[in-house]
This record gives sequence, structure tokens and C-alpha cells, in this order.
Amino acid sequence: MTRVYRLAAVLLSVVLLPWAFPQTPPGSDPPPQRPDRPRERGERGDFRGPGNWIGWVARTLAQQLDLDDQQRESYQQIVEKYQQPAEGEAEGGDATRTLFEQMRAAREAGDDARVNELREQFRQLRERGSQRMNAFFDEVQTILREDQVGRLTQFRERAGQRMREGGPDDVRERIARLRAQLSLDEEQAQRFDQAVEDMRRQQGEQMRQVGPLFRELREAQRAGDEERVRQIEDQIAELRFDPQAMRDELYAAIAEFLRPDQKQILDEFRRSEGGERAQEDPTDVRTILRAAKRLELTEDQSDKLREIERDAGQAERQVRRSDRESRAALAADVTKKIEALLTPEQIEQFRKSLQPRERTRRTPAEGRPETGERP
Repeated sequence: MTRVYRLAAVLLSVVLLPWAFPQTPPGSDPPPQRPDRPRERGERGDFRGPGNWIGWVARTLAQQLDLDDQQRESYQQIVEKYQQPAEGEAEGGDATRTLFEQMRAAREAGDDARVNELREQFRQLRERGSQRMNAFFDEVQTILREDQVGRLTQFRERAGQRMREGGPDDVRERIARLRAQLSLDEEQAQRFDQAVEDMRRQQGEQMRQVGPLFRELREAQRAGDEERVRQIEDQIAELRFDPQAMRDELYAAIAEFLRPDQKQILDEFRRSEGGERAQEDPTDVRTILRAAKRLELTEDQSDKLREIERDAGQAERQVRRSDRESRAALAADVTKKIEALLTPEQIEQFRKSLQPRERTRRTPAEGRPETGERP
């Protein structure tokens, strides 16, 4: 269920926030599995909406609401009403990417005034998108039964939360907070800033590659070309447009120049901001590699680990995200190769870091710590 909520939020974000890092655009989760044959519009379990955020949100929400036939007809009319404005926003993707390029150029030139001006334009664009989405949800609510209203409320709350967490202001604040908490020396501060800038450049390059594919995807969806849709989705998956992976890579890059006490602060920060979900998955290759990098490795071990990481990245790109069995087998192979490099003491630390963690939280009513496993 959580995957569906995240999917709806991140697919909206790719239209409104392609310039923010780290954000939650497509790639955070595998796309919905399409049926082996095209379904007719109105058939239960499917909604053929327009190829932009309103289409993705409408289709995903329809699956959650379990609409009856009469509701589906009304639902289709509501979606068509919002289709044209949303189409205009989607077609503005080229303009958004232009703004992104302008933002990057302004940053490189040190033109803070221009950066702030562009940031305000992005904020207005995002606000317009949020208002349109909320209006869509409000109108959908008028055709629902009482039991369905609760599902809609939960859907929009979770989607809104994901968007807020991935927004530019939130990202900048979190990066600044982490930088302050680490108490970096001058050299570390320079490397920290460079790591953040490298990730922004990487995201910009990926956006340039994936942007045209999303336009092709919209066109194929409008044309009802299911085979072409699947082909384009596979191309997008091969590009590994995965902001969560970018965030993981940023944290891994930062960890390389931190002292042991600072690494502990970084781990605590990740847990507190909720970005450690993949880190606690011992079948995730990036999880395993991060755990190894947190060890005190010799130069020879570090060199060999980089070779393992390079080979694992190439292998991972050949595995579909939905192929859990193959991904688990790859993770087991990477784990075996890493442990072959380590001493017995390091192996013990490595395995311990991959075990599920407990967290401490405060209960709203009592205000005292309560320990329990993460859901």
C-alpha cells in the first residue's frame, strides 16, 4: 500500500520538482505492473488516464477506491475536466528543465539574486500543481461512499507528506542541518559541499536523459500503445532514475571522509529523517555496500570494495526492479565477496550493521521514550 502512495507522489514530483535534490520522482518504486493485454476503458482494475501526473494519480487512486461502474463514469468525467490544465503543466516540462539549467548556471556564477528569483518561480509552479491536485481530490470526494472517503483522505495525506518531504526547502534545510551536526573541519566541509554539488550535477544529467522518455511515455499512453509504453518504461528503468539511490550515494560519499564519531552522527541523522528504510533491507545491494564502507578498511580493502561496487552496479542494471529473486541472489553474491575481504572482527561488525535496528521514539501523550521496531 505504501508503494502506491509513494508512486503517486513521486510521479507528480517529476513534473513539478525536477531541479530539487534529493527528491522523489519516478524510480523510487517500480512502476505498476501492466496486464498482458490492453484493457478496455472502464474495465475493473484499470483506469486509462492522460499521460501526465493527473493520469498517474487518477489511475492509482482508482485502484485504491474500488469504484463501482456508476462511480467510474463520474470519475472519468472529473479526470477529463482536469486533464487539459494538467496537460498544460506537463507540456511545461521543457520550460521547467530550462529553469533548472538556469538555476545551475546561476549557482556556478555565484549569482544568489538570480538563484532566489528562479527558486521563487519553481515555488509558484509547485504551488499551482498542488492547488490543482487538491481541487481534483475535493471533487472526487463528492462521488464517493463513506467508506471510500477514508481511503481518499489517507491517499492524499500520504501523497502530500511525500511531496513536502521531497520539496526544495525541506531538502536544503536537511542538508544544512546535517552539515552543522557533523562539526566538519575545513577540508571536510569542502568535500561535503562538493559531494552535494556532484549529486546535483548527476541529477541534472539524468533529467536530461529521462525527460524526453517521459514525453514519449505520455504520447504512447495517449495513443493507447501498451507495447510502446512497456518499452519506454524499460528504458527509464535502465537509466536507473532513482532519487533514493542518489541520496544513498550522497550519504556514502560523505561517510568516506568522516571520523567514526561523525559516521555515527550520520547514521542517527538518517534514522531520524526516515531515509534509512532501504538501509535496513539486507537484500538491497546499496545497503550492503554502505555497511561495508562504514568499516575501518585498509587501502587495499577499499580498492577491492570499489571493484565489487562497480561490478555490482553493472549487474544490478541488468536486473529488473520487480525481480526480487534475482536481486536477492545478487545481494547474497555481493555480501559473500565483501566478507572475503574482511577480517573476522570486521565480518562481525558488518553483519551486525545489516541486522534490523530498533529506534527510540516518544509517545505523544506521555512524552517519554518508547522503543520498538520500525514498521
